[in-house]
Amino acid sequence: MASSDHLLPPTNPFSPARSSLKPSVISLPSTRGTLSNHPSPRSLLPSLSSRTLSTRQFSVEKTDLSVYPDWLSRRKDFQDMKSKYERLDTIDCFQVCLKPILMRTDLDVKALTKTVKRNPFFSSMKEAQLVEVVERLHSIHFPAKAVLMAKSDPADCLFLILSGKVGVYIETGKCVDEIIAGNVVGESAIQTRSSRSATIIAHEDVQALKLTYEDYDRVLYRLKLQDYIAVAAFLQSLPFFSDWNHSKLYRLASVMMVKQYQKAQVIFKRGETPHDLYMVREGCISLTIDLSLLKSNRWPISPRQWRQSDTTKTFDITLKQCKAGEFFGGEELIERIPLRSTAVCNSDLVLLFILREEFFNEIFSDRDRKALHLQTYRRPETSQLHYLLDNARTRIRANTDAMLDALDTNPVPVGRDMDATPDLRKREKWARSLNQARKREEKRKTVKLVCKMD
Repeated sequence: MASSDHLLPPTNPFSPARSSLKPSVISLPSTRGTLSNHPSPRSLLPSLSSRTLSTRQFSVEKTDLSVYPDWLSRRKDFQDMKSKYERLDTIDCFQVCLKPILMRTDLDVKALTKTVKRNPFFSSMKEAQLVEVVERLHSIHFPAKAVLMAKSDPADCLFLILSGKVGVYIETGKCVDEIIAGNVVGESAIQTRSSRSATIIAHEDVQALKLTYEDYDRVLYRLKLQDYIAVAAFLQSLPFFSDWNHSKLYRLASVMMVKQYQKAQVIFKRGETPHDLYMVREGCISLTIDLSLLKSNRWPISPRQWRQSDTTKTFDITLKQCKAGEFFGGEELIERIPLRSTAVCNSDLVLLFILREEFFNEIFSDRDRKALHLQTYRRPETSQLHYLLDNARTRIRANTDAMLDALDTNPVPVGRDMDATPDLRKREKWARSLNQARKREEKRKTVKLVCKMD
């Protein structure tokens, strides 16, 4: 039987897009193809870090063989290759890395390469470089509560999490981040050639792949130098960095991490201790705050006694939306105060450049900090926000009350009214609808008015 190598196209041969092929016109693809279908890397994504990346699920679609010519679908070598490709996602990469390199099959290498390629830290690598990396990966298991790496320890390796969750602890007993399967940990210290900035502890049983510092330096260091140059070029295109010299820009690019977030994911919460300066590379971030208003009602219950009832309403107010090229978190980092707002992702995919506090203090001069302080968003004082919020709610309620007065009826049912006319009942129905609509819209309109006035 003829070899099946000539049947492998350069991309996934089982994609439904091939359904457009006409049986009368069949062109055989190149012999240099591969079974792996890797997406093109982003042009400027340096792939330095993805510690909070949510795991993406990749699945091979089951394709009907009827989209291919009958003579091709009947060939056993074609069916075998299709079956092998569909089994790639079922191969356990942890078990693959337990095997000696010479005992790994071609299918094992392809499955391992595909798994590694999904992470942005490795996404800009070429096929040959990926093969070198996977040959140097080793499987390692951590039970729950085990320490993967400790703060201030020398950086000797990084881990690609295959399963389980780990926590990031900067201070003893305080978890500042949780990293799930599909992400790399420990890469920041290796890239900057510094000691560990946090302690990583397993929250449950963790299976990971380990890459040592020596192997990273041998395979990836030159590739990362090209990424740093691309990041430096992007930074120089921003007005804030336009007058920085190349050496300073390159130093900044070499210590910046890149994190990828999903929509509605929280980056940091109000009241936490600031440790990083953030800059939006792609997507949109909302800075929000929960603001509570206390309202007191008093009424007499006797000639000399009053009764008081306090009610509290909480509003989720969007203070600012940060887009590509904008900073946030700088005010609290410079003034060394707790974070004054909560940062939440607005878009489906958000890429952030993150600069650790120690590198911020090293690279940014006093002049740079003053300029950054002027450019970074400054949150209004809580008293001012309370004033704006209360005034906005008062205006909305006044408009609604004026319309209710015009209807000359009560929006709250007071019992069965036998003398109510159809016209009165209709006006009562309108009044109830208007009152419910005000309650639904009051919060949204209030937030909008506060942001506009701010």
